[in-house]
Amino acid sequence: MAAWIWVGVAAGMATAAVAGSEPVRQRPVAASRANASLCEPRETVIAHCAIGTRQVSICARGSTATYRYGRPGRVELTASDLRWASTGYSGGGELQVTARNAGHSYTLFDRIVRTGFGADGLNYPREDSGLVVRRGAKVLSTRRCTSIQPIAAEVRDLLPEGEFVEH
Repeated sequence: MAAWIWVGVAAGMATAAVAGSEPVRQRPVAASRANASLCEPRETVIAHCAIGTRQVSICARGSTATYRYGRPGRVELTASDLRWASTGYSGGGELQVTARNAGHSYTLFDRIVRTGFGADGLNYPREDSGLVVRRGAKVLSTRRCTSIQPIAAEVRDLLPEGEFVEH
C-alpha cells in the first residue's frame, strides 16, 4: 500500500518546487475515526472537510468510493460518480475530487501555492481547501473548509481521472 501523502506533495508535482519541503505522511483513518466524518465504520476516510455546520466526506470501501454531504446522522447527498484531477503550480499544486449527481457537480479541492519568499529566502506556502458546487458550467457556490483531512494520494488508484475544474 502506498503512503498517504498530503496534497502539497501528493499530486506528484510539487515536491521539488516547494523549497525545503518534506512529504508529510498521513495514516489511513481507520474505522475508529470514521465517526468524525460521514463515513461508515468499515469505510476508510479518503478526504474530509467541515463547512459551517455541514461536512463533506469521500469514503472508500474496497474499490468503491462515495461522496457524502450533510451532518453526522443526517446525510443530505450521496454520489458515487467520482473523478480525480490535479494540476501543478509554481511552488505547489492542487488535487481535486469531483462528484456528479443530477446535473450538479461537487468539487472538493486541496491546494498549496507559493506566496513568495520571505526576507530569510524561505518559501511561505499558503494552503487552501474547499468545495465548489456547479450546475452545468455555472458556479453556484464556493465554500472554504474550516477543518480538513486532505485528499489522500490513493485517490489516484481508486478513482478514474477526470477534468480539472478551474475555480
